[in-house]
Amino acid sequence: MSARLRLVRDECEGAGAAAAPAPQETPEDPLANFAAYMRLRGLREATIRSRTYTLRRLEARLRPAGLLDATRSGLEAWQAAQHMSSASLRTRTTQVRAFYVWALRTELITSDPSARLVMPKVPRTLPRPISEEDLALALACASTRIRPWLVLAGWCGLRAGEIARLQRQDVLDQASPPVLVVRNGKGGKDRAVPLPRVVIDELHRARMPSRGPLFGRADGQHGTPTAQRVSAAVALHMDTIGVEATCHSLRHRYATLAYQITRDLLLVQNLLGHADPAQTAGYAQINPEAPDELLSALEGSLAAPVA
Repeated sequence: MSARLRLVRDECEGAGAAAAPAPQETPEDPLANFAAYMRLRGLREATIRSRTYTLRRLEARLRPAGLLDATRSGLEAWQAAQHMSSASLRTRTTQVRAFYVWALRTELITSDPSARLVMPKVPRTLPRPISEEDLALALACASTRIRPWLVLAGWCGLRAGEIARLQRQDVLDQASPPVLVVRNGKGGKDRAVPLPRVVIDELHRARMPSRGPLFGRADGQHGTPTAQRVSAAVALHMDTIGVEATCHSLRHRYATLAYQITRDLLLVQNLLGHADPAQTAGYAQINPEAPDELLSALEGSLAAPVA
């Protein structure tokens, strides 16, 4: 190759190298880092998904600004645009504030725009336990899939998500006395509740497996039902038979009876897995004097379901 051709080639290569754009650094997603922080803290995946969903919705509303560029007025406008109950808005606001507290601590922002957001006050409501008559009807009409869910909610006080996650090893039916271990409940906490004989019998009638999840998916696929599926199935069943109740109404029934029998709010708080005693206090306002006919119908600590 001639010296002239070599010179032209070198100049072209040099120009090409000079014209090539410098690689751009992809900015890190603060939500991904926040999710990693929450996992490090040991928060439940359901909690992480819920917080991430709320923050993604907020992010969409703030555009073209990003989450880290939010202002107090922008967050107040987001709050004002939320059409939901005070309890739901309080939850969403708490989730947003948690993100900005983390962002401030990690020096992603220099001031917290959520610090002075109004925290909605949630009015305290009384529990709404299902009546014994409606419960008997719900059990009599329930399918073999839904009936154990009704019994676990009404006789052990489980939430829909706790029912969905139950494993065979959580049912200590051979222990003395029998105990049901509720793992990873609300707030990621475990607890143990008494397991009445009637619940054990109900689970055996439902062909309780020897290992693994207590309940599989309705479509036969691998995995367990979600909390939403359990709650929706119970709600649909109640609506079909004309009963105004939910899965949580059964839990309220359990708590109400437990307090009537024990008169111990702290015990009931622990049985329900409540973090705040105020959540349990409402049960003391329901039928403070249990009628004699109700107490005489109880088996052990709770009444037996209709066969």
